[in-house]
Amino acid sequence: MKIFNYPSWDFLHQRIRFLKFGFLAMAVASQAESVELKYMAHQDFDTAKKFKKSKIGGLSAIVPDDESPNSYFVVSDDRGNLNEPRFYKFNIFFREQPISEDISSSKKAVEVGNAQKGKQTQTVRENVNNSIKKPANKTEETSVAETFSNNKLIVEPVSVHWLKYDLSRLSHQPQLTSAQKFSEVLDLEGIAVLPWGDLAVSSEGDLNHKPRVNPQIFSISKAGVIQKEYEIPAPFLAEGSGQQKKGVQNNLAFEGMSLSPNGKSLWLATEAPLFQDLESPSQSQDRVDQAKASPKFVRFLEYNFPDAFVMKFVRELKYPLQEEPGELQRGISEILIWSERSCLVLERSVQLTSKGIEFKVEIFQTDLNEKSTNGLLKKKKIFDFSELRDRLGKIDNFEGMARGPRLAEGKESLIFVSDDNFKSSQKTQFVLFEVKE
Repeated sequence: MKIFNYPSWDFLHQRIRFLKFGFLAMAVASQAESVELKYMAHQDFDTAKKFKKSKIGGLSAIVPDDESPNSYFVVSDDRGNLNEPRFYKFNIFFREQPISEDISSSKKAVEVGNAQKGKQTQTVRENVNNSIKKPANKTEETSVAETFSNNKLIVEPVSVHWLKYDLSRLSHQPQLTSAQKFSEVLDLEGIAVLPWGDLAVSSEGDLNHKPRVNPQIFSISKAGVIQKEYEIPAPFLAEGSGQQKKGVQNNLAFEGMSLSPNGKSLWLATEAPLFQDLESPSQSQDRVDQAKASPKFVRFLEYNFPDAFVMKFVRELKYPLQEEPGELQRGISEILIWSERSCLVLERSVQLTSKGIEFKVEIFQTDLNEKSTNGLLKKKKIFDFSELRDRLGKIDNFEGMARGPRLAEGKESLIFVSDDNFKSSQKTQFVLFEVKE
């Protein structure tokens, strides 16, 4: 039964061509370009306050809004423990020089390069510096961004969007309730903008739930309405009950998600190896036991769009992933398809030290068309966050990576965000890099 009056696929291809992402118009090289990263700025985000009756935290993925320069969608992986499943819209700006702390400068306009080749500027927030000194009795609902105005990097929450079901969409199947059609356990980990303007979101599910709740990939509107669930290949799904012999490991599913620059495919990456890919799978699902199993690779999935609002799985690739001595677990937190061939990979490992839990965060680059003799993709490290320990302090749990705002002279940037796991011992941090090719 046709529910929507879908636009033609030709129309969608035209939309892809004119999307406002600057990177969709860039020339695609015939081979993977070598990428270098230069630190530009960071912002520690105060999550102690509430924003529109929600607690900002657990930020696990970020993606630019194709319709609004300098705006980003960011998902929270709160399963409903604090608030309902949700994502946020942020405005993120970068300025070359920080403005003065002098309160007299509060009326100074801040000019930032906009996303169109960096040739134009726009005035944002005339009172951007007003918030440097605030009365002690300000309310909890005050914008969290107000405390972050005296920095090169401005991070401002704009709106929060609660995931919800449109029951009218199910009217042709009255025997199905919303809970039966879509999982009640939503653990959001990945986000991307689809060619037709909706958002693709990944949920890890809960394999400890009885019966097991498998991961899901579905589309939602930018208002947060769940639209459609997409099929995941059977080898990635666990059995509904009983002894697990296949599928993703619990809480280690599709952390990575990225749309290709040409808008023709959507890529996913599992955080850790599939159950059947472990050398000595632990039936107890204990993470320490899993780490001792010495997994060798994780899997990338590619989907294409054969028709409007249709996603089809086309292939998978194997990406090498090996724990180093002293690591409890290493996994993929995010991927970013940088060009037709090149993919950036955010790897994060957990280490237990005398100071407690610490994170090791590294960025790798891989060529999607080049494999080693063992059939795994080749990769090279391009950055280690430990180099920024003097600037950032203790390296935290970085999970989000996306193309950032345009810099001077139209230079590209990358923006990263960490997941504080809603713990006071961790922090939410945004870090901006210039991309040098």
